[in-house]
Amino acid sequence: MKLANSLFKLGTENAFVVLAKAKALEAQGKEIINLGIGQPDFRTPKPKPQPPPQPTTTQNTPFGEVTIGNL
Repeated sequence: MKLANSLFKLGTENAFVVLAKAKALEAQGKEIINLGIGQPDFRTPKPKPQPPPQPTTTQNTPFGEVTIGNL
């Protein structure tokens, strides 16, 4: 099978390099917060609840009441 020459110019994925460095530091006993690959190893904050948008204008039309604005 013949492969394109550009294939040999590809490097490694940097995320895997970071993961390897983080694991090496962790093996040395260092405390690591790894943000490289996968889920974070700390609790993430809960989303802040947003109030529902309020309508800006309500108009009566022959088809009924219509609200115009942010819904």
